[in-house]
Amino acid sequence: MLNRNDLCHCGSGKKYKKCCMEKDLAEHRKILDQKTLVDKKKKANETYSRAIIGLSECLEDLIENDEKFAGKEEEARNVFFDDMIVNNIASNRFFASYFSYDYMIDGENTPAMYVLGHKKFDKKDREVVVSCLNSHPSLFVIDKFDGLEVIIRDIFTGIQYYTLDAEILAGFEVGQYLLARPVKIGSVYVLTDLTIRIQEDVKDYIYKDVMSEYKGDVNNMANIDYFISINSLYFYKHMLNLLQMSDYKDSMMEESLHELEGDEEESNSLNLEGLLREKVEEEDILAKMIELWSEISSKLNLSGAENGWASGLEYYYRKSIGQTITQNSIAQKYDVSTSTLAKRNKEILAVVEGQ
Repeated sequence: MLNRNDLCHCGSGKKYKKCCMEKDLAEHRKILDQKTLVDKKKKANETYSRAIIGLSECLEDLIENDEKFAGKEEEARNVFFDDMIVNNIASNRFFASYFSYDYMIDGENTPAMYVLGHKKFDKKDREVVVSCLNSHPSLFVIDKFDGLEVIIRDIFTGIQYYTLDAEILAGFEVGQYLLARPVKIGSVYVLTDLTIRIQEDVKDYIYKDVMSEYKGDVNNMANIDYFISINSLYFYKHMLNLLQMSDYKDSMMEESLHELEGDEEESNSLNLEGLLREKVEEEDILAKMIELWSEISSKLNLSGAENGWASGLEYYYRKSIGQTITQNSIAQKYDVSTSTLAKRNKEILAVVEGQ
């Protein structure tokens, strides 16, 4: 560390205070500011993730053990996907958000509201879930892009959202458009679901369509913000259409080909051993799972992809030996949705119990 009156490190022959000191101090402040933003973003992500994992586990438990609640999830899935054929990680994450925060399972509650009323959450986790409930997807334009800091603006309301999600928006530029769902965590907004970039002509189409619907119902709406907040399904449908009609593969989208349904001829020749060896570390558990699969696979209607069956098999086996695990943890391990895992687990359970 140079003192003010030392010769400058640049070799100019001048004293440090009259040469590079101010530039070095400015650079040091910039580094500290950047670290502060990184830490702030990390804290927001951790806060959000912890609360959503807790909420997801509660919802998984309800879907798995409450037949009526499971029926509501299936009902919502039919409404959400309708005649859509999209079936991948992206679309299932969209569905999870829609079902959790927007779909009314009775006259008063969405699933997240129901869980908050029946399960114990600490104050911070509860605040995150409430923020999710108060969020909605919409059309946005990027107003500012400065390092980690990004400001996006809702095209309908003009409201700006400050986010540190520059990594998710890598490749985006000021003035470009996106479909997203920002959730406030502390003083910043976290972009949930998976953010989709759209071209101006697509933005214009969605904007005109939404405004046309709003104007047709304006007498019953307090304002455009309220209209958008209660019509989240509309934006998710556009997201699904974009997934279905294009080859969009933004790296942050984590689109999974593992869940795409294969034809029955391919499915009947599923060989899970290689996949299980890749995913299961414990040799004794791996051997038992491979042995179990060998015993039951011929009795299953093997439609669908390997990852779904492998996730259902591992979840079933670990539960059968008394391990405490969640559907969410195993589903993420195999890049499948919890609903796919639950479906395969039930099919495996039915075969095992029928033997």
